[in-house]
Amino acid sequence: MKLNGFARAVLAPAAVVLAAWPAVAVQSGLQVDPATVLANAPASGSVTQRAGETYLGPGPLTVGYLGAKKQLVLPNGPWVLLSMSDRRSQGGAASVPLTLLVFGQFKDAQLKTLLAYQFNGRGTNGRILWSEFDVCSNKGGPSGSRKVELSAGSHKACGWVARQSRLPDVTEPAWAEALTAVPRLGAAVPTGPLVYTRLWAVDGVVDFLSLRRFDFDALPKPDLEGRTGWLEAYAGPFLDGFQKRISATELEPGRPPEGVRLTLPE
Repeated sequence: MKLNGFARAVLAPAAVVLAAWPAVAVQSGLQVDPATVLANAPASGSVTQRAGETYLGPGPLTVGYLGAKKQLVLPNGPWVLLSMSDRRSQGGAASVPLTLLVFGQFKDAQLKTLLAYQFNGRGTNGRILWSEFDVCSNKGGPSGSRKVELSAGSHKACGWVARQSRLPDVTEPAWAEALTAVPRLGAAVPTGPLVYTRLWAVDGVVDFLSLRRFDFDALPKPDLEGRTGWLEAYAGPFLDGFQKRISATELEPGRPPEGVRLTLPE
């Protein structure tokens, strides 16, 4: 398996190790309890997770219905689940339900990173062509971006990292809900500059998983090289989770990982 011409084992060290963690509550980085503030936020039929829960990565979260289950691999640090929404995929003869989950990472009540995963929660008998993945695979990302590709048989991943002067527009209900949730939690959404990371995975038939990551700690200059290195290392676990092949212990809200856990780069 190759990633940008190098063996995946070199650039994607998704080590699974045994680790003993103290049984302490996970700190959200906020001055309020997000579970209380977001208690009435909309839920999704494709997941058991709820808005306001805080998860300490790295580690997997299982999502989707039977036959379309996947593992979302949360990166390092505490992640507050801000919002979620469901809709149908558009374009093409076949259609599947898509779910979007948006997470935020905070430090000293300041938003550092937004992280959004979108995936099909169920399967279908037809075949779906995911145009976003095809654009990445054939053309790459915006001007000046760095592209990463990875494959494992019929399962493929493609992504890129780019500098952005401001937060791009995302037309998804959960995205609007997340941007509303941040100030309710006592923080603000920075205006930029930022580092924008995209990553997609497909199986060539129906299954789909995508990642949006916005890193706001980009002053005085966005670290494109550092985030590209992170994407190269993260793409392997991301694709493994897409195939539900992560053996690490499932993350639980409000608790640090226990037993078998992942190690990922910062």
